[in-house]
Amino acid sequence: MITGSNKKSKDLLKKLKKEVGPVSFGDLLLYYRESMELTQVELGKKLGFSRQFICDLEKGRRLVSVEMASQVAKSIKEPIAYWVEVALQDQVRKANLDLEVHVAS
Repeated sequence: MITGSNKKSKDLLKKLKKEVGPVSFGDLLLYYRESMELTQVELGKKLGFSRQFICDLEKGRRLVSVEMASQVAKSIKEPIAYWVEVALQDQVRKANLDLEVHVAS
Protein backbone atom coordinates (compact mmCIF):
# COMPACT_ATOMS: atom_id res chain seq x y z
CA MET A 1 0.00 0.00 0.00
CA ILE A 2 1.22 3.49 -0.73
CA THR A 3 1.06 5.61 2.38
CA GLY A 4 2.90 8.47 3.99
CA SER A 5 4.25 11.62 2.49
CA ASN A 6 4.37 12.50 -1.18
CA LYS A 7 8.15 12.08 -1.03
CA LYS A 8 7.74 8.47 0.08
CA SER A 9 5.22 7.93 -2.71
CA LYS A 10 7.54 9.48 -5.29
CA ASP A 11 10.41 7.30 -4.02
CA LEU A 12 8.21 4.20 -4.33
CA LEU A 13 7.23 5.19 -7.87
CA LYS A 14 10.91 5.57 -8.84
CA LYS A 15 11.68 2.17 -7.31
CA LEU A 16 8.79 0.50 -9.11
CA LYS A 17 9.82 2.09 -12.42
CA LYS A 18 13.36 0.72 -12.01
CA GLU A 19 12.13 -2.75 -11.06
CA VAL A 20 9.21 -3.24 -13.44
CA GLY A 21 9.33 -0.39 -15.96
CA PRO A 22 6.61 2.21 -16.47
CA VAL A 23 3.88 2.03 -13.83
CA SER A 24 0.28 2.56 -14.92
CA PHE A 25 -2.76 3.59 -12.93
CA GLY A 26 -4.02 0.05 -13.35
CA ASP A 27 -0.77 -1.32 -11.92
CA LEU A 28 -1.14 0.93 -8.88
CA LEU A 29 -4.76 -0.04 -8.40
CA LEU A 30 -3.92 -3.74 -8.64
CA TYR A 31 -1.00 -3.31 -6.22
CA TYR A 32 -3.23 -1.44 -3.77
CA ARG A 33 -6.04 -3.98 -4.04
CA GLU A 34 -3.76 -6.96 -3.53
CA SER A 35 -1.87 -5.33 -0.66
CA MET A 36 -5.20 -4.68 1.07
CA GLU A 37 -6.32 -8.24 0.27
CA LEU A 38 -9.45 -7.03 -1.50
CA THR A 39 -11.29 -8.66 -4.37
CA GLN A 40 -12.23 -6.62 -7.41
CA VAL A 41 -15.83 -6.69 -6.17
CA GLU A 42 -14.82 -5.38 -2.72
CA LEU A 43 -12.68 -2.59 -4.17
CA GLY A 44 -15.41 -1.74 -6.65
CA LYS A 45 -17.92 -1.33 -3.82
CA LYS A 46 -15.47 0.87 -1.91
CA LEU A 47 -14.95 3.11 -4.95
CA GLY A 48 -18.46 2.94 -6.39
CA PHE A 49 -17.36 1.06 -9.52
CA SER A 50 -18.35 -2.29 -10.99
CA ARG A 51 -16.05 -5.30 -10.81
CA GLN A 52 -15.74 -5.15 -14.59
CA PHE A 53 -14.63 -1.50 -14.48
CA ILE A 54 -11.96 -2.35 -11.85
CA CYS A 55 -10.83 -5.23 -14.07
CA ASP A 56 -10.66 -2.94 -17.12
CA LEU A 57 -8.58 -0.41 -15.18
CA GLU A 58 -6.18 -3.04 -13.88
CA LYS A 59 -5.72 -4.53 -17.36
CA GLY A 60 -5.17 -1.09 -18.92
CA ARG A 61 -8.27 -1.31 -21.12
CA ARG A 62 -9.62 1.93 -19.63
CA LEU A 63 -7.89 5.12 -18.59
CA VAL A 64 -9.08 7.45 -15.86
CA SER A 65 -9.48 11.20 -15.95
CA VAL A 66 -7.64 13.49 -13.57
CA GLU A 67 -10.88 13.94 -11.64
CA MET A 68 -11.42 10.20 -11.31
CA ALA A 69 -7.81 9.60 -10.26
CA SER A 70 -8.23 12.27 -7.59
CA GLN A 71 -11.47 10.72 -6.36
CA VAL A 72 -9.92 7.25 -6.19
CA ALA A 73 -6.95 8.57 -4.22
CA LYS A 74 -9.26 10.37 -1.78
CA SER A 75 -11.43 7.27 -1.34
CA ILE A 76 -8.48 5.06 -0.47
CA LYS A 77 -6.68 7.79 1.50
CA GLU A 78 -3.63 7.99 -0.75
CA PRO A 79 -1.68 11.06 -1.96
CA ILE A 80 -3.75 12.69 -4.70
CA ALA A 81 -0.78 14.17 -6.59
CA TYR A 82 0.83 10.73 -6.92
CA TRP A 83 -2.25 9.03 -8.38
CA VAL A 84 -3.02 11.98 -10.67
CA GLU A 85 0.57 11.96 -11.95
CA VAL A 86 0.35 8.30 -12.89
CA ALA A 87 -3.06 8.80 -14.57
CA LEU A 88 -1.68 11.72 -16.60
CA GLN A 89 1.39 9.68 -17.54
CA ASP A 90 -0.94 6.95 -18.88
CA GLN A 91 -2.63 9.53 -21.12
CA VAL A 92 0.73 10.83 -22.36
CA ARG A 93 1.92 7.28 -23.04
CA LYS A 94 -1.28 6.49 -24.97
CA ALA A 95 -0.67 9.57 -27.14
CA ASN A 96 2.79 8.15 -27.98
CA LEU A 97 4.53 11.22 -26.62
CA ASP A 98 8.02 10.80 -25.25
CA LEU A 99 7.35 12.99 -22.23
CA GLU A 100 7.48 12.45 -18.48
CA VAL A 101 4.81 13.94 -16.23
CA HIS A 102 5.59 15.41 -12.80
CA VAL A 103 2.89 16.74 -10.50
CA ALA A 104 3.79 18.88 -7.49
CA SER A 105 1.44 19.38 -4.60
